[in-house]
Amino acid sequence: MNAATLFESLKRLRESLKLKVHLLEMDVKDEWHELEKKATDLEAHLIQRARQLGVAEEHYFVGSDQEIKKLVEEFDELDKKTNLENRDK
Repeated sequence: MNAATLFESLKRLRESLKLKVHLLEMDVKDEWHELEKKATDLEAHLIQRARQLGVAEEHYFVGSDQEIKKLVEEFDELDKKTNLENRDK
């Protein structure tokens, strides 16, 4: 999976979790805010790098695959937690 695809997965997970965040317990909300900050910082960094390099969008993801993949996995884990917590209510 290339970085652009990973980044799109990350975007979808973020949007999904935004809808659930108002129902979350405080500890999960804290985790959400931490992950959201990481994702926002990464996105800003990648956009800045793309502007500096002046290359096509897909090319600025080179070298960022692991970082994006790790964030996707962290958001996915949080999404699983929210699904479990919502079933208990």
